[in-house]
Amino acid sequence: MKFDAGKNLYFLSTFFEWVLYIGGSEQGCYCLPETRSFLLQYRGGSEQPEVSEIGTVGNRKWLKSRNSEFRPTSATVHDLRNFPGFENPTRSVDIRNDPRNAFHQPRRNMKTDEDGKERKLKYRECTILEGDFTISMITRSNLTDDLFPVFENLREITGSILVFQIRGLTSLGRIFPNLRVIGGHSLIMNYALVVYQNYDLRDIGLTKLVAIKNGGVRITENPRLCYTRSISWKQILIGNIRDLIIDQVAGHCKNDCPTSENDPHCFRDPFTSNMACWNNTHCQRICINNQKTISGCTINDELCHEECIGGCTRPNDTFACFSCRHLDLNGQCVSKCPDHLPVLETRSGPGKHGTESRTGGLKTRHGYEQLGRRCLTKYECEALYPVTSYPSADEKSVWKAFKKHCSYECPNGYREDPLNSHSCIECINFCPKKCPGDTVDSISSALKFSKCNMIEGNLEIDMRIGIESTSAEKFTEAFGEIEEITGYLLIRFSSAFMSLHMFKKLRRIHGQQLWKNLYALVVFENQNLRQLFNVDEEHKIEILRGKISFQNNRMLCYDKIKNFIEHLGMKVCTEFGDENNKAKCVGESDVSPFSNGDKAICDEIPLEVKIVSVYSYGFVITWTPFNTTDMDHRKFLGYMIFYKKVDKINLNMTIDDDRSACSDSWSMYFVTDGSDSTKEDISGEDAGTSSPKGELINQGVEANTLYAVYVQTRVVNHPGAKNAISPILYVKTLFGVPDPPRMRASIALSPNSIKLNWDPPLEAYGDITHYMVLIF
Repeated sequence: MKFDAGKNLYFLSTFFEWVLYIGGSEQGCYCLPETRSFLLQYRGGSEQPEVSEIGTVGNRKWLKSRNSEFRPTSATVHDLRNFPGFENPTRSVDIRNDPRNAFHQPRRNMKTDEDGKERKLKYRECTILEGDFTISMITRSNLTDDLFPVFENLREITGSILVFQIRGLTSLGRIFPNLRVIGGHSLIMNYALVVYQNYDLRDIGLTKLVAIKNGGVRITENPRLCYTRSISWKQILIGNIRDLIIDQVAGHCKNDCPTSENDPHCFRDPFTSNMACWNNTHCQRICINNQKTISGCTINDELCHEECIGGCTRPNDTFACFSCRHLDLNGQCVSKCPDHLPVLETRSGPGKHGTESRTGGLKTRHGYEQLGRRCLTKYECEALYPVTSYPSADEKSVWKAFKKHCSYECPNGYREDPLNSHSCIECINFCPKKCPGDTVDSISSALKFSKCNMIEGNLEIDMRIGIESTSAEKFTEAFGEIEEITGYLLIRFSSAFMSLHMFKKLRRIHGQQLWKNLYALVVFENQNLRQLFNVDEEHKIEILRGKISFQNNRMLCYDKIKNFIEHLGMKVCTEFGDENNKAKCVGESDVSPFSNGDKAICDEIPLEVKIVSVYSYGFVITWTPFNTTDMDHRKFLGYMIFYKKVDKINLNMTIDDDRSACSDSWSMYFVTDGSDSTKEDISGEDAGTSSPKGELINQGVEANTLYAVYVQTRVVNHPGAKNAISPILYVKTLFGVPDPPRMRASIALSPNSIKLNWDPPLEAYGDITHYMVLIF
């Protein structure tokens, strides 16, 4: 097989032979794991290489030279990182205290400066950061923009970005001049981008950013920051979670966008016609042919393939994407991992210098999905660097290619094969994942227990407020799978905890080791704790050895502790009986009736509520007025209406599920006491204790969405105070007007027919049954 001179051929260097790849242009390259990281491009000449065909994958051919000494007569050496199809990934980055710490580790030996240069080169070459980017607590007063690192080739961060308490930095565009996509694989309180308390920041400046695949944006308390509200975040947020909190100092910013009035590349709000922009020199760019596309377009406004996100170098080519909508397969964006991946194998055999490796044929192997981002072969998966999957500095988990996924953990119902750590075997019975006990002082250390069923040792939780504010759902994610603890459970100084409902599966505390040689369960100094474990006839907790201790939990009512003591089969007593009952007896020195619940209103009565009207934009809720006849009415403040989105009706749901003092998954609307309000109630009657109270709830309410809602009174704590609280009701709002479909492409098939491709609306606000195509 010969090729004529003048053809563009790609040469990927192996150790002993040349492997050629044809069928692309300078902008595309398929990088094999067995090849070196440089590329030669043949430009033609009189010499014609003799090659043999290895195989065909799609419309691309793989070939090898029969002459291992062959060299192109004219060739150009290309750095592979300049090709969109080649990824040079790196892991999470955490920069603290000094911007130069981006490339330096703590000094451990005399090679620190040399290592720092290597890290600097690595990160500057990085195109995809597989993890999170955090830069925080850099507060020196003499810092300037040029001291901060520049990741000039970085186009995607798969996790989240946190910028917190930074001085000297005026724009995030300084650090990320070419960032196009934030993946949101891991989130900070539902947010993929958090910019918080940065004194010198003037603009966001991420002029190339076109997509946040999952998670929202929170930009608050940046006193000099402008242009946050001139960005059309709705164009960028494309995932299921699109929470948006933006504040901007009133009167401080002009937010003057560029004056390019007629530039069709600049996005304009369809209702106000206002231009969207990142600063006064860069507008928010869109594709001229289709403003709604999330695939992006080339610099010539040619639409990218639907598997792309964030743009491309060639139209309608899955090898030319800057980032993938679904999965990356060796530089090609695909919707799922194929059952058979092409692998260029090597063989060993006799040669001039003993045993030599030679390139074999192009084989196919099963593909495995890793982290919802890329496709790997079994060999590539098992070769990944081991990770720490739970708190043990000495133990690492290796990656396993199993059931079409590449993961360092076995799926439920399977355990690691003791004969092969890269494989899983099915459990005959229940096989708990065992993790060593540890001290938890942050959400990151807590999440190491997210897959653990049995804690071997003691679990001490000391989540002090101010260290890390996070959503309550993360606590459930961290502790929700724990079923047994062989030692003791200690929870102290965890101000974020409002309940212990995050221990959804805890069944048994063995007490093989006891705190102070007495206690298997210890809970003290948790100032916002209101509820204990969610126990009932189906979910029971037992303590096999040891006692319990509850002290200085100011909002935890003593009666709730007494009920839990009875649930454990223990009893409250002032003096011990015989020795056989001593372990079952809980005295005031163990659980104080004076230091627990002394700031809480512990007397609760039911409140009757109803949903009387439902709309696409909200609903009306009514309730029976709270009776203030026997109390000073000035101590009754009003009603709090709590509501939140839910996936389905859950009759076992409680108001304390997924809730913390630092963040609340419930939205709250406050209604003042109607007795001194001029507002008429929904019945049209005069305000009074007999007429029902009601309110339209429409703040942040979405169409065609299920909500859980309840009402609670707000009362000043005083002797004899009572609180009223309703049960949880469920209401689904009506459907609304959907967003317009996003046109992808239009192709003329004949003089009388065209083919239209479109994506569904970003927000359907209902169930779409059909589309109407209007032709003018």
